[in-house]
Amino acid sequence: MNAEEAEEAEEVGVADGIRRADEAADGAGGIGVADEAGFVNGMRRAGETTDKIADGAAAGANIDTNNRVRQKGEESKEIIEIVSNSLAAFEGTLAKSVSVEGLGVHSGRAVSVSLHPMDEDCGVLLRRVDLKNGHRDISVRYDRVEQRRLCTKVVNEVGSGVSMVEHLMCALYIAQIDNILIELDASELPILDGSAEEWLALIDEAGIKRQNRARRYLQVQRSVESRLDDRFCRISPNEQAALSVDFTIDFPNKSVAQQRLQLSGKTHSDWRADIASARTFAFKEDIEKLRKQNFALGGSLDNALVLDGEAIVNPEGLRFKDELVRHKILDLCGDLYLAGLPILGSIKANKSGHRLNNRLLQALFNGEKREGAVNSANSPAWREVRVKASANPLAEGLSADGRRAEHEHGVGHELGVGHSHSHSP
Repeated sequence: MNAEEAEEAEEVGVADGIRRADEAADGAGGIGVADEAGFVNGMRRAGETTDKIADGAAAGANIDTNNRVRQKGEESKEIIEIVSNSLAAFEGTLAKSVSVEGLGVHSGRAVSVSLHPMDEDCGVLLRRVDLKNGHRDISVRYDRVEQRRLCTKVVNEVGSGVSMVEHLMCALYIAQIDNILIELDASELPILDGSAEEWLALIDEAGIKRQNRARRYLQVQRSVESRLDDRFCRISPNEQAALSVDFTIDFPNKSVAQQRLQLSGKTHSDWRADIASARTFAFKEDIEKLRKQNFALGGSLDNALVLDGEAIVNPEGLRFKDELVRHKILDLCGDLYLAGLPILGSIKANKSGHRLNNRLLQALFNGEKREGAVNSANSPAWREVRVKASANPLAEGLSADGRRAEHEHGVGHELGVGHSHSHSP
């Protein structure tokens, strides 16, 4: 496997390359910020504000709460209403706080995580409780991404970071959670079972509360693409009030070879059934090399699908016959949710990974021609829309003045599914 192929695997134990010396200081918050995509990560867009969160778990914390996308010249004066039976009409948060412990897949260190409700329009916030105030809060947004091969890592303006955010972000996307505080005591979210399903089970335990603020969506209006050689990730308009994905992977490994999966017109319950339990994957020969360099120290058969030549090492085998491409779509959905709004459009991807996924968002929002990221037109590439509440089953309980009454339930209830790991191939 050459370096480019390894980069596209982006999973546990697949050629992480050489980490920079400043990344070793991650736990101390002294990370250098990479500039691989030709932009300075952590830049602040015009109009960003610092608000004080009144929510119990975040009380008294000065944090950047503008996780909602606001691009100059690209926001409609009047938000268009669309009809959907599956998209939430109102923003969502957790009904109560929940906690979990696990291992960092690269560090091998124990990590404690607590998920807390947040107020409306606050977005997704990471809080490093192992760091001092002023260094610990990190907004989970596309323009806070520090490029990493094996995962998506976000950093704040002083360099404090958290990696492996994509699996939890996919779970939040599936559960239609907009506002959440994620507290952790390390620089890496736990890998859990290597998929998004255990994060969704945690959200089931917490329950979901729909809030008073109308939920906004990003509807793609123009085709945008990020590309590197034959690898690309493209998003285009579609006629459905949904995200559709056509994803192809291609590895020289005989047990994988080429896999392609098309998911179109899916509800959020479909996304959970189709991708949530697909695990991160690794090739055995790469794991051994990395562990000699003290990397992938938390990887195991409990949290990754391991391939050895044509054999699957895990005794339970595959959860899907095409589990690898399903996990790549899981990563894609998680990465795209860093847009700050759920995206409605059609994705076509060939051997895409975290870097190309992020560059796609850069092109979508910045509208500039960059290396590896091209917006096909100068006109706005997207517009904000919202779901017409009167036609939406997730908008029940409205008062006469149009505000949302509190409604608490689990993601399984809202999506109409449970959280089993059993699937038919």
